[in-house]
Amino acid sequence: MQIYKYRKVTSTQDLAKKYLANKAQEIAAFIAQEQTAGYGKRGRSFYSPAKTGIYLSIALPNFKFKLEHAGLLTIAIGVAVVHILQEQFPSYEFRLKWVNDIYLNDKKVAGILTEKIGLGLVIGIGVNIFTASFPKNISNHVGSIVQADYAFENMNEQLIRAVVQAANTYQNNTRGAS
Repeated sequence: MQIYKYRKVTSTQDLAKKYLANKAQEIAAFIAQEQTAGYGKRGRSFYSPAKTGIYLSIALPNFKFKLEHAGLLTIAIGVAVVHILQEQFPSYEFRLKWVNDIYLNDKKVAGILTEKIGLGLVIGIGVNIFTASFPKNISNHVGSIVQADYAFENMNEQLIRAVVQAANTYQNNTRGAS
């Protein structure tokens, strides 16, 4: 697997899509310290300030699954992300809301976006680790996990492994299903 790290990008999701558009055959992860145009479901903006969260996308070339099961895939990935967050922050209680939002104390702290691109799949994950303030239009429903510095670099790789494993398990379990 290739891992690409950036200081500042428009969106890791866009980088992963371009990677798949170039007929890449290897799984790749794109990690940024900041996104200037991060987005989530239905193109909604995902606030991604520098060095305060995890912003990553994983490109899975030739990912075979039934399109009608896409929501289940997102849930499986959400469960994997919640599991990693729970391991990292055992005193907190995270919950998965709908299929792609992770909440803590009634505020969204993470989001997941899965997009089918040609024969591949892009999985985007944004986690607000210690974002101190948010734009006024989202500050009522968005929060972060901790209010002090947290060394989250190792969590990037744990999340990547867990998400790829969840996706591969899902892919393997749905192959040949009717």
